[in-house]
Amino acid sequence: MEMAHLRWQKLWMSQKSFGFKLNRLKNKIVTPDLHIAIAPTKNIDRFEFFLEKTCEIGIRKVIPIRTRNSERKEIKLDRLQKNLISAMKQSGHYYLPELTELTDFKQLLKDAGWLSAKIYCTL
Repeated sequence: MEMAHLRWQKLWMSQKSFGFKLNRLKNKIVTPDLHIAIAPTKNIDRFEFFLEKTCEIGIRKVIPIRTRNSERKEIKLDRLQKNLISAMKQSGHYYLPELTELTDFKQLLKDAGWLSAKIYCTL
């Protein structure tokens, strides 16, 4: 199945509705198959800002993780998904990153056998 490479263009906007046009791109833009696993911060605004930036730079998948020292034990996927859609529209990208459920860090390491490279960072 071939992925259509489209870019949306805003035509008009009012308070209650907007119109847009989808344009097929002539040159294929290949988005790297990058996945990021990150523990959400206590301040959800910072995590939402992080998601916006991942969308803008073309990350394919964001995996929120729960670690032993995590301050946030649950997240609202619906709200975060809406923020990702908004960031996608604002940046003009055609690809929406996949946002997964909150996953335990140990479970992530068990399931990460399909990854070609693993990089662990701590601050």
